[in-house]
Amino acid sequence: MRKNLKKTLALLLALCVMLNAASSVFASGAEEMTPAQVAKMIGERSKITLGTDNIIAVTFGYNDGKESATDTVDVQAKNLGLENATDFSISESCEEKQPIEGFAVIDFELAGTSDGLLTVSVTRTAAAEAPDAVYIWHKNKCMGEAEVEAVIEENPTPKYTVNYMLQGLDGEYVLSSSDVMTGKKDTMVAVTELTKEHNGFRFVSSESNVESMIPPADDSMVINLFYDREKYTITFDTNGKGEAPAALENVMYQATVTAPEAPEAEGFEFMGWYTEKSCENLWDFEKQQVTGNMTLYASWKELEQQPDKTEVQRIEGADRIETAIATSKAGWEKAEVVVLANALRYPDALAGATIAHANDAPILLTAGNSLEKEVKAEMERLGAKKVYLLGGEAVMSAALEQEIKALKLESIRLAGTDRYGTAAAIAKQLAADSSTQSDAVFIASGEDYPDALSAAPVAAISGSPVLFIAPNGPVDKETAAILNGSNVKNIFVIGGEKAISAEAMESLRRDGIKVERYSGADRYETAARIAEAFAESYTGKGIAIATGRDFPDALAGSVYAAKMGYPMLLTAMEHTSALDSYVEKHQPQNAVVFGGNAAVPQEALGVLGNTDAE
Repeated sequence: MRKNLKKTLALLLALCVMLNAASSVFASGAEEMTPAQVAKMIGERSKITLGTDNIIAVTFGYNDGKESATDTVDVQAKNLGLENATDFSISESCEEKQPIEGFAVIDFELAGTSDGLLTVSVTRTAAAEAPDAVYIWHKNKCMGEAEVEAVIEENPTPKYTVNYMLQGLDGEYVLSSSDVMTGKKDTMVAVTELTKEHNGFRFVSSESNVESMIPPADDSMVINLFYDREKYTITFDTNGKGEAPAALENVMYQATVTAPEAPEAEGFEFMGWYTEKSCENLWDFEKQQVTGNMTLYASWKELEQQPDKTEVQRIEGADRIETAIATSKAGWEKAEVVVLANALRYPDALAGATIAHANDAPILLTAGNSLEKEVKAEMERLGAKKVYLLGGEAVMSAALEQEIKALKLESIRLAGTDRYGTAAAIAKQLAADSSTQSDAVFIASGEDYPDALSAAPVAAISGSPVLFIAPNGPVDKETAAILNGSNVKNIFVIGGEKAISAEAMESLRRDGIKVERYSGADRYETAARIAEAFAESYTGKGIAIATGRDFPDALAGSVYAAKMGYPMLLTAMEHTSALDSYVEKHQPQNAVVFGGNAAVPQEALGVLGNTDAE
């Protein structure tokens, strides 16, 4: 116990001696100064007295109880004002004028730049014995004083701030970014060395809070660099048509501009301004920003030249069977498939245009009991290999089918228990023969033919089946099976409530299926209504016309109309206002009339009647 106590007392004594050694370090004759005074004595060697307000910590330790030659006593002082000191001197001089046995002052440094922290390290010169325990003393304030002498110089590398101010679209300048730069003592800053590239902007001027542009030691200089937005010119090229608008000049970087007045060119419709001559990317004046000089190019759409007179062509034969053959010859040089329908009974034949168009096949007509020689000859001319028979044996006899097979032609009968079932059978075959499935179905009355014939071309073009419903419903089982198919999304009802009642239309509704009605005051207006409603489906520049008083010519003509991309319009023995209005509005280049004068008299063509049909 006594041994440990002696060691403790010895350590305490050594600590006090060392503190005194570290507290007196310069010739006593030097003038004493405060830290604030020292900071003003730039370039002169000065002395500062360390008192209890400066000394903040004294520590002593045995290095975790192990023998070591580096056990230290540290004296730290603060608030010296020596941030810019470039030279120090320190001496071992204590009050008793005796050295510290076993220790030597080996280092001092200025630690930190904000509070002038000075550290004096006193290090053991010989290995110490391993103690029995570790002792650490810490005092926030220490009695006694120390003196430090140093040469204080003005900051050799003062710092300054550079602000980059970019012009807004409103003309005002906004701070974009800042850099803290390091300068040199007594050296003017060159603005040209500070500027840097800002895309879309150009340097225009600078300002500083220090007129000399020499950074002061207190790092207070600020330089603002101002950049204006680049200005560009937009020119317009009309691609050789019309007069180009005047160029837009002095357009600021990233600004949007107002579109100039659209140019005009006879026979063309202006479609907008594009960024390249090939007119691939449309310029959006409301959203797109200008980032450089550019030329915008006009895009034009050539307007269809309305003919002075619609060219009218008649396709006719001695009777309905011959007219169907004439239609086949007008539309098909060859056809591997032929659709054969009854020339006298329409119900099973009305839905035939869709299956015919899907197979690029004409519709030929027959009396139904045997194959007419003219029909046989047309099949041979076409090079037919397969024949679809529309309807059961009541309308297309078994003997007729045998004749077809005898010609070594494949015969496929599409029939149901009645007209509704036959239409459903045709719809199923249409799905099998089509590479893509339509999501629409056309519904017409099964008790009359005009509405179904008017819808036949657009149904065929879109690959949609034509199905029938009784005027007052309900939907038959075979038709319902088609409507309940997962791909049906739209049902188009053709005809007014006399043809298909509201109750019958209601019975067609299914979850997720949209049902729409297209109708007019009569069969002629209904045909014109369909032509208008589905105008985008008709890609041709003409119309097809047939009598609305009978079905054969329109039936054979419907698939021809689909092939040509024409709508089917109906007319009476005299002209109808529906036909006249459509022709006057659309000015078709061509009109194909199915049937002779007995079916469609010249006066029935209305405004087209002043043209002799070929």
